[in-house]
Amino acid sequence: MSIETYTCMLRLKSSTEQDAIRMQPGSGETHVFFPDSLADDLIIEVHDSKGKHCGRVLAQVATISEDPTDKLRWWSIYREPEHELVGKLQLYIYYSTSSDDNSHLKCGSVAETVAYDLVLESAMKVQGFQQRNLLLYGSWKWLLTEFSSYYGVSDVYTKLRYLSYVMDVATPTADCLNLVYELLMPVVMKGHSRTTLSHQEVSHFCFI
Repeated sequence: MSIETYTCMLRLKSSTEQDAIRMQPGSGETHVFFPDSLADDLIIEVHDSKGKHCGRVLAQVATISEDPTDKLRWWSIYREPEHELVGKLQLYIYYSTSSDDNSHLKCGSVAETVAYDLVLESAMKVQGFQQRNLLLYGSWKWLLTEFSSYYGVSDVYTKLRYLSYVMDVATPTADCLNLVYELLMPVVMKGHSRTTLSHQEVSHFCFI
């Protein structure tokens, strides 16, 4: 007897159906969403292996934000229009906000470079980035690599942006100088960095 497999299509209520992201339960896949506001919802449409619609999960951003430390939660799957409870879905959601001067950039349509910086800042905060802990690792490093690849953020930009954070806390130690060298060398080898950055990336650096 074969085990039924399911597919989930995830999108924000504020986005279009064409923006939905396909994910396989249990695959360990991740995706970064940028809700318009606390009034936004994360919608998950569940389909079986034959493509039949089984039900939907409606995860309110306001509910998620009430306790950001509660990352692993069970959500009810309902079949509409009867609003019949047909199952449960477990989601791991990491939710973060910022109260800095650029907080108005955190919602809605944002430039890829701004979005990348937000993910980078989250990774640094979670992994305790500071003078004696400059390296990112594990799932956060993987997420940053996948994010930059998927959204076309250049390798030069990711290295220069990371270097800018390193220089903010830099001390003249061997490990710090080695990291600066590792980040700068590929950029120098590619020639003048401005020619290897997109217009958006150059503008974002100038803005910051």
